[in-house]
Amino acid sequence: MKKFDFLVQSFLLTVTLVLLSVMSYASDDFCAWELKTGHNGITGTPLTFTEKSMTLELWLNMAEGKNETEKMTILGTMDSNNRGVLLSLRKNAENNNALEIRFFAVNPQKANILFFIPVSEFTGKWGHLAFVVSEAENKAYAYVNGNLYSATTATGGWIGNSNIALAIGSWYSDPKLYGKIADVRVWKTARTADEIKTNFRKHIEENNPDLVVNYQFTSYQREISNVAGSFNYAVCNPELNWNLYHGHEILAQKPTDISINQYTVTWSGKNTLAADNEITGNYIVTIEPETGKNLRNPLTGWVLYGSPGSASDFWTKLDNISVPGVSNPVQIADYANTLYIRTSWTALNPSEGVYGWNTNTGLKWMIDNARQRGMRLAFRVVVDSRDKSEDFTPRYVKDAGAEGFTSGSNNQRWSPYPDDPVFQAKYAKFVEAFAQKFNDPDAVDFIDGFGLGLWGEAHNMRYKNYSNRESVLKWVVDLYAKHFTKIPLAINYHRLIGTEKSWGSPDSESERLLEYAFSKGYVLRQDAFGMTDYYQQWEKNIAAKWVFKRPVIMEGGWVTNSHSWWNDPRGYVTVADVRQGEFDDSKEARVNTMDFRINEVNTWFESSFNLVKEFIAEGGYRLYPDRLSLPKEVNSGSMITIAHRWNNLGWGYCPANIPVWNQKYKVAFGLMDGNGNVVTSMVDNQTDLSKWLKGTPSSYVFTTSISGVPAGLYKWVVAIVDVTKNNVPGIQISAKENITATGWLQLFDVKIK
Repeated sequence: MKKFDFLVQSFLLTVTLVLLSVMSYASDDFCAWELKTGHNGITGTPLTFTEKSMTLELWLNMAEGKNETEKMTILGTMDSNNRGVLLSLRKNAENNNALEIRFFAVNPQKANILFFIPVSEFTGKWGHLAFVVSEAENKAYAYVNGNLYSATTATGGWIGNSNIALAIGSWYSDPKLYGKIADVRVWKTARTADEIKTNFRKHIEENNPDLVVNYQFTSYQREISNVAGSFNYAVCNPELNWNLYHGHEILAQKPTDISINQYTVTWSGKNTLAADNEITGNYIVTIEPETGKNLRNPLTGWVLYGSPGSASDFWTKLDNISVPGVSNPVQIADYANTLYIRTSWTALNPSEGVYGWNTNTGLKWMIDNARQRGMRLAFRVVVDSRDKSEDFTPRYVKDAGAEGFTSGSNNQRWSPYPDDPVFQAKYAKFVEAFAQKFNDPDAVDFIDGFGLGLWGEAHNMRYKNYSNRESVLKWVVDLYAKHFTKIPLAINYHRLIGTEKSWGSPDSESERLLEYAFSKGYVLRQDAFGMTDYYQQWEKNIAAKWVFKRPVIMEGGWVTNSHSWWNDPRGYVTVADVRQGEFDDSKEARVNTMDFRINEVNTWFESSFNLVKEFIAEGGYRLYPDRLSLPKEVNSGSMITIAHRWNNLGWGYCPANIPVWNQKYKVAFGLMDGNGNVVTSMVDNQTDLSKWLKGTPSSYVFTTSISGVPAGLYKWVVAIVDVTKNNVPGIQISAKENITATGWLQLFDVKIK
């Protein structure tokens, strides 16, 4: 709650009137609309006014490193006869062909009306643009941040509107705008310099007859309303999954609940309190989200790959990653949440009863360093020795009589048949020991619960009898599920799962067999993201069918230092194109994790650092409450009502619904004493985090009571807790401020009587 005291009541009245005048403009919060990778722009309707004067205004914040192509379109209505306007990036011949923002229109005699404005004022930061064409003055004007920038001749005003629909961010085949816009306005009159300067920071009232377009972006819906009237509405594209490609942000909240009490004026806004008119005695607090920081939450974020045989400078290099344009090296620990160890059964179990986590110095070194950097672990245990420099199944298995097959030059590599009973007995014993060590969700993020087939990817299998395909799949799925009761298990959703082929048309039994694993709680993973020939519609359909039922773990397919990625049908020209292709596939599949594979890490930071940050901000899940209502005074033992609303800023989801998690994460409210201790907590068991999806806030009304707490002053706190661990915070809330070291979000003071 904002509060100011004044000695002079007349001055207080003046301030209040100013605030009320601001509110007359501020019909709602001041909001921005974001155009992200994969968007197809915003499409309105044709503008039909016939006046020869016009004004175009908008706030613009172009994403750094993504708007460096000529003809990139910001806004346009222009047709082939140059009717309408076009705002885009063009080379300015009068400034050494520098790429600048160009406003283009023509007058009735088809003479050009041109303005060029440097992009620096609008890249990575907000700036306001206004362009005015005046028929009465035969002039045109350009304004930047309310100040006159340039003027030019416009005899007779402008030629007028076209029949082309207003388009924002996308214009036919021209490059698209990436970044944010706010308060887009089109007038059928020439606004004066004073009107531009006075009003560019304000919302404009709804009933101005000269205002034709007034997009304030106050709600996050596909259809964008025109505050100027029911005409000229707009929609964002594409229609399917539109909220993956368009974002929404509250830049500033309007003042609310203005009141005068003697010599005090109070009002509410972001991160402040306001009386709740619906729940007597409650106050509403609004929370500002944290939108860029990496949060170390389970089963979300970047996954770093490693192995026990990694080079001795593995971690040193990753602690000193160079990023173009960033002055100091960055550290992998600030970006990756999980270390994924893909290794052999031999490395983890070199002889019967001996386990690598006790004896393998390389493995122990990798694990210790990951833990020192705050990372969880993940594993894939590969059994098949094909394409390997050593046997991936330990020798004792063959010596015990397991049957298998050989591969490699001179047939020196040996792999067991997965339907061999001796192999199954030895492998079952290993998996049991493996789980005894790593069935710990505090330490382990996920486990690949299959590991058979070529590269452990569950395809190109070799059997004693191919008719055992289904029984082997169910055996290994059941084996891992029996022992890893607390850790998410993953399986590759491959079109030829468990077959003796690596590629071809989808096998008719593949989906049914995969669904057996999914029914046991397995999550989805795929190892060919970005490979157009291998990640096709069948794979996309599987991901779409299970979206928000099971999370997706992503792995890119192209190894850029050895594969012929330039032959991909998507037309990749650079490694950055490959990274973009992987990102685009991941976004469509709504993955929870993406990969920093061995030998691929540097390419992400050197050529695609924007995508690294974009996935942290928008991938996986990112949860926060934007609005909570709680009482400021509570009588011990009495019932209270708490209303709370939650949002997910990520395109993935928090998989609280998977069996090994079993809804263990819930919202809890607590009372924190003056020493920072939470003395009591109340869990709202209604909350289901798996239902919190991007663009769809989830609201709850929670009735509870407080008893057994000594009278006194406390602070309301809220957290997403793990109910299996005595209600300690388990998921980090993505709030901008007031988060304690233990994960509780502090709200406001409450008095217990």
